[in-house]
Amino acid sequence: MKARLLALTLLGGAIAISGHAQQRAMQAAPAEAEQPQTLPWQTMVSLRVLERTHDEYAKLHGELVVYPVSKNKTRTYKWGGSSCPGRTLSDTNVLLLSQGLANKMKVQIETKMGAGGAKCIVGFRLGH
Repeated sequence: MKARLLALTLLGGAIAISGHAQQRAMQAAPAEAEQPQTLPWQTMVSLRVLERTHDEYAKLHGELVVYPVSKNKTRTYKWGGSSCPGRTLSDTNVLLLSQGLANKMKVQIETKMGAGGAKCIVGFRLGH
């Protein structure tokens, strides 16, 4: 992943990005018949990001583990690779998730189904 300088601003409990990073984050994916499912606010537990040299990269580019508010077990949401073909996160969005986890923010994930029942991240919102 190339190093990029991003301007991150905390506005009313949500992270905003500016400049070129905002343009990249706002790029829309191609329209698909399936509508994303928006999940309730959840607590982020861990973030795993795989590099191209990782043995599992073809299967998975990364995953976010969350602790749902109303349940007593964690859930894993993925992006990229054969598990979530066509459902990748930009470097900017991975950085936002990382910053959100570091700042103990809540996440509201938008998902679509992937291969083998994988729950794939197609969007998210961060807040407190």
